[in-house]
Amino acid sequence: MGCGASVPAKASDGTSAGVEAGAAPAPAPAAAPAGHRGAVDLTKVFEQFDTNKDGKLDKNELKRALKAIDLNELDVNRCLTEMGDGKVITCEGWNANMMPEISEKLAEKVDAEGMVTTFRPAFNIAKVFQQFDSDKSGALSMDEMKAAFAAMGLSEEMCVETVQGLDINQDGEVQLDEWRKNLSTQMYQKIFSSLDKEGLVTGLSADHMEKQGGGKKGGKKGGKKGAAEEGAAPAETTVPAIEEQN
Repeated sequence: MGCGASVPAKASDGTSAGVEAGAAPAPAPAAAPAGHRGAVDLTKVFEQFDTNKDGKLDKNELKRALKAIDLNELDVNRCLTEMGDGKVITCEGWNANMMPEISEKLAEKVDAEGMVTTFRPAFNIAKVFQQFDSDKSGALSMDEMKAAFAAMGLSEEMCVETVQGLDINQDGEVQLDEWRKNLSTQMYQKIFSSLDKEGLVTGLSADHMEKQGGGKKGGKKGGKKGAAEEGAAPAETTVPAIEEQN
């Protein structure tokens, strides 16, 4: 298969999509589970897994991909050898040498848009947290979250829902630890798709934050001090490397 190849998605009865399983008519597409429709676009999935966009899957990227499709038990080195050169897998190798156990799992995991819904891309979530934290208080207010999510094109309703899921101690703001532990896979994917080459959300300028109300003092519970008054540490001393590589 070439670099634009695809594999059949699994039908709900375990047969390949498009193959008749008997005299009974196939169920209407709208009733079928999202991950079981159409065919898996292997190139599209490859591009989703290739988080650094270098045209190759390395060992860390492949580990994350296998984890997302519940194949942690697969030998990563074996996969790299069978589908690549032992070190990386190219798009051509991914399509031409796709392993059956991987293609079967992909057919179960893709949604209607051909994306693996359980995949958590690798990026520096602490760096994004600090970008959202416009007044450098060390916590995110509702205003800051609204401003940041507006820049990503998300609705206020989704913002509120996300904050509620992140604010575990219900103090009206989100701490970095809460952010790391509770950010959903869906939000991982949405944030990642909005990142620029520096690992920051595109379009989230200081002007945007100010216009949306995210840069105002007192936006958090009990009010808050500005960055200079707080004496906040420089970002580079507190931002770790890309997280969740293992």
